[in-house]
Amino acid sequence: MLLSKCIRYCSIAALSVSYMLSASVSFAAAEFIVLIDTSGSMKQTDPNNLRQPANRLVSQLLPNDAQAGVWLFDSEPQVLIPFEAVTTQWQQRLAKSSTQIHSRGQRTNIEAALRVAKAAFSANAERKTIFLLTDGQVDVAKDQRLNQASRQAILQDLMPKLIDQNIQVHSIALSDAVDQDLLQRLAVGTKGHYDLAQSPDDLMRIYANNLEQTLEQNRVPFVDNRFTLDASVNEYTLLVFRNNLSKPLQLRTPSGQTLTAEQSGASRWFSDPRFDLITINSPEVGEWQITGELDPNNRVTVLSDLELVVKGLPNQLVHGQSADLEFYLADANGPITAPSLLSLLEIQFTQTMLSDTPKSVTATVTSGDNGKVNIPSDGIFRAKLKRTLTPGEHEFIIDINGKTFQRQQQRRTKIFGQVLESRMSPGKTSLQPMVHFSPIQGLVDPSSLSVSTAVKNEDGRIEPIPLTPDAYGVYSYTPAPLE
Repeated sequence: MLLSKCIRYCSIAALSVSYMLSASVSFAAAEFIVLIDTSGSMKQTDPNNLRQPANRLVSQLLPNDAQAGVWLFDSEPQVLIPFEAVTTQWQQRLAKSSTQIHSRGQRTNIEAALRVAKAAFSANAERKTIFLLTDGQVDVAKDQRLNQASRQAILQDLMPKLIDQNIQVHSIALSDAVDQDLLQRLAVGTKGHYDLAQSPDDLMRIYANNLEQTLEQNRVPFVDNRFTLDASVNEYTLLVFRNNLSKPLQLRTPSGQTLTAEQSGASRWFSDPRFDLITINSPEVGEWQITGELDPNNRVTVLSDLELVVKGLPNQLVHGQSADLEFYLADANGPITAPSLLSLLEIQFTQTMLSDTPKSVTATVTSGDNGKVNIPSDGIFRAKLKRTLTPGEHEFIIDINGKTFQRQQQRRTKIFGQVLESRMSPGKTSLQPMVHFSPIQGLVDPSSLSVSTAVKNEDGRIEPIPLTPDAYGVYSYTPAPLE
């Protein structure tokens, strides 16, 4: 069945241009680069230097089969840890090197940092991701003309190259004074995420969310500090956020054994004043429990012979565009099609609008005969989402309960209300300004656009005026002088 039939719809307006969708990408041969702003303004925006624990968290979350490197940048980029294979030793070196993250730099040379990162990636990597953390604007010199030239070089020269090389940029702003337009354009154009951290404490949660979505990881439900593992789970990672006043974390196994950071048994336990990250191979089957404060950002991700695969939810969409959601359970042979298993599934789909007062809609896939799931012959459940895709940030959770196991995936998608951005500039006179319309890079195929404006004549008739793009794809119009 279609999940869209289970969801309360909102009215939408249709669009008449072609949009670009990002496809699901395999996580083999993945590469990551982290760029961290160390300019002097960080003394105010990150006074407790929470970039350090955030970097330690990243060091532990990056998978061992990846390539990764970290650069600091202010007037110029400097290597914090070289770009190479992620190993346990590499993770330890990165965690220790976090103390070198400072706030003494004189400038904010975002262009130079991005160019160094772009050059470091391998040509054949299947997934190339940049995390860009900054609190400021492009600042390469006292001369504002040089700063503007560098900003334009990022947008008009560097970003098209990032797109051509399939490099995704997740941009993180650590101040309201940041150049949000630039960071959002970088993220949207490269099909990444843009996040504005409301406080330095948000940094670790933003990193964790973006990495989880990039890695397309499976979760198991974590409710009231409890989670249950089934026999197909080969490894799990528990992430628990803490504050400086939190008591040391304890983890109780299904058989009643208590694990701590000091007595961690066979687990890999990384303890930090801000978080605990615990990884256990071949874990015991049954219910696990932690003692600690409840935090909605705590999570358990699993590596398993039985995984939930989700496709068709890109990082960005445009209001009026639909998403063709597909999800299925898979093992080493691909989608599971056995009716004896699929008929037992309880499937929930939750969509939340992440506004100041979040609103959620939940659909349950049990509309078949006698409340049972309609079983697709190929094992792939499909839904077309459209009317609920209203402008703003949305979170999607797909939860599958198979009686003896559970799997979840969580995705975020930003819905844009339009595909063009507008601005004004001085014209020949103060009474005759120019209006410019620019396609939002990454959202729309420029060749599919047909842009026109409309002018009401003195007799009341509406006259359409077709616009032609310039060499940079910008549509401009000069209205009649204002009287």
